[in-house]
Amino acid sequence: MRGSIENVMAVVDVLVFCKETGRIDFLGVHPQYRRKGVTKAFSSKLMTKYLPGGTNR
Repeated sequence: MRGSIENVMAVVDVLVFCKETGRIDFLGVHPQYRRKGVTKAFSSKLMTKYLPGGTNR
């Protein structure tokens, strides 16, 4: 189906995070989505949810 976005899935950003240490062990971004703010939004949400007191430990 040309022009349809139904049944389309893509991995855009992958992040492996250790909640106990606050360390990001792996971060990967699909080349088409680099420099578009995806990683910044993703990591910002991660810090807000899992490190609300800040990142200094």
